[in-house]
Amino acid sequence: MSLLRQMSETKRYFKHLKYLFLCLCFLVSLYSQSSAAFCQLKEINERTRVKKVIDGDTIIINDGRKVRLIGINTPEIGRDGEASEPFAVQALQKLNNLLGTDTEIGLSYDRQKKDKYKRLLAHIALPDGRNAASELLNLGLAVSIVVPPNDSYLECYRKVEQQARSKQRGLWMLPENSIIAAEKLSSRAQGYRFVRGTIKRYKTSKKSIYLELGKTLPIRITKRDLKQFKGLNLKSLKDSRVEVRGWINTYQGRQSIRLRHTDNIRVLTKL
Repeated sequence: MSLLRQMSETKRYFKHLKYLFLCLCFLVSLYSQSSAAFCQLKEINERTRVKKVIDGDTIIINDGRKVRLIGINTPEIGRDGEASEPFAVQALQKLNNLLGTDTEIGLSYDRQKKDKYKRLLAHIALPDGRNAASELLNLGLAVSIVVPPNDSYLECYRKVEQQARSKQRGLWMLPENSIIAAEKLSSRAQGYRFVRGTIKRYKTSKKSIYLELGKTLPIRITKRDLKQFKGLNLKSLKDSRVEVRGWINTYQGRQSIRLRHTDNIRVLTKL
């Protein structure tokens, strides 16, 4: 074989090798994006079967135990004649379609296995390995929540939620799920809300810390939850503009929003 031909063959070989390398990188990239997008569970602790889907985030398994999905909250189904919240039925139907009846699923536990209602707390793997919670988040049928200490997939769930939010899927087309200024929050507002404002005052009580958001809405952080706010100097947030997310409720006769995790407050500007 001539030297010229050898050089030509070598050049062609490295060209193919480069092409294969690029293809491999592309496939690895796709796999990584897919894994991130669907928050694949790292470990399955228990295999079981579905007996009944109660709503978009709660099921009963074949031995009668009730399982609450970790990391998401779906709209409430109406009970006792009450109307269902928007997209509650769709969330129920979607989870029912994903799980069916007598379908084998995988339960992946987090740091805390049961809640105060004695329900099992778990991430659910579908038969094909997909994460049930992320499927609902991706369709805009659930919001990402965090109830400490169960935050193992929080970062991934928030990313999937943001994708649905940016495309205004499902819940994200509703005005009540947009970010609202604290001063414009209705006195009748309740449920999970997204609020923006300036922290006007910091104060403490025996059990809680309060950050006054604007003139109307206190942010309440219980002292037992302070360990979830390590690295964030709450006292220094006075006069800072922030964005918070959480449940609006009435505490001691006044509307407030309780935060349980540092990921539920985002500092926009700090004065």
